[in-house]
Amino acid sequence: MGTRAIGLKTIGIRKPVASSDLFSTYWTTLISAVVEDAAPTKVVMTFDKANTSLLATDFSIAGKTITLIERDATNKILTLTVSAAFVYGDVLTVALKSYTPHAITNNVLYAMTITSGGDGIGILKMEVSSNIEVTLSANGKFYTDAAATQNESSTWNIVAGDMRAIYIKCTSGTSIMKFSDASKITKWGDVNPFVNGWESFAYNNAPILNAKTSSLLLQSLYLFSVNMVVNDRLSNGLQKIYLRDITWSYAGILPQGLTYLFFNGNSIDWTGPDLSGSGNITTLNLTNYRTNKMSSADMVTLLTSLKNRVGTLPATITINDYADFAAPPQAVVDAVAALKLAKSITTVTLGA
Repeated sequence: MGTRAIGLKTIGIRKPVASSDLFSTYWTTLISAVVEDAAPTKVVMTFDKANTSLLATDFSIAGKTITLIERDATNKILTLTVSAAFVYGDVLTVALKSYTPHAITNNVLYAMTITSGGDGIGILKMEVSSNIEVTLSANGKFYTDAAATQNESSTWNIVAGDMRAIYIKCTSGTSIMKFSDASKITKWGDVNPFVNGWESFAYNNAPILNAKTSSLLLQSLYLFSVNMVVNDRLSNGLQKIYLRDITWSYAGILPQGLTYLFFNGNSIDWTGPDLSGSGNITTLNLTNYRTNKMSSADMVTLLTSLKNRVGTLPATITINDYADFAAPPQAVVDAVAALKLAKSITTVTLGA
């Protein structure tokens, strides 16, 4: 019997794709990552491809703890729930494993909390560069008259131009005040002419206003109210600051482009003794700005920062809350003399 050759067919075996390559490719299909004001603890990520295998632990957001991952019916939209809500101005990214992070679009609105206090009415005064809308949640209302009887509304439209004012009443609980675009607020009160940004007709009788200013683009901040709490550093772009009888604590450096600075209040506690920066300061008055008296070492630091500052200073400067004001050591005496010589200052008053 003759032999017959049997043809053999070569079968190609495909090398499996590593899971890391799959994740890397999937991550490049991310269309957007957004957190909305209505759900400030949820980051919604939209992809061009579906995925059902990723876990919450595969993602990371600096400063946040991810507690839950959810998918829509298409498996192309993933929602990450975080333990601490996003706030206005947060600039964060989301990462998948070790791949390049993507920016999160933060659509959370700027908000202030109003807490009922006394039975009075607060007056809010602001100036904006473009028209914006302000809204109040339950328990709070806007009015156009001092008696809080006319044109009651939950909405205030601030028109660009001059300083605008509105009356606010919160009779119980709290109310959240939100701004459609806080980046348009340029002045919250002003020092020239003096316009208080938050006040009441009767002393200590308005609602309590609690706000952060660090994420605002303010040029001027004038607050003279015992019913005001600022719980953050001041806006970096501030040029004019007048704080009196408000509650505020901060240990860092002040905005460096200041032209006007006035602190006077028993509940003000600025402990960062540094006024470095540049810009001509026309008024510098630190009358009552610390809850504990400043040491001589801190006083030397403050005076030296003023001497080295770029720009002119007023002829008269007052700095109180100084522990050794009655008998300052030679280092402070020398620092005062150096400051006066460098900036052509006539009088530096150091007081209790």
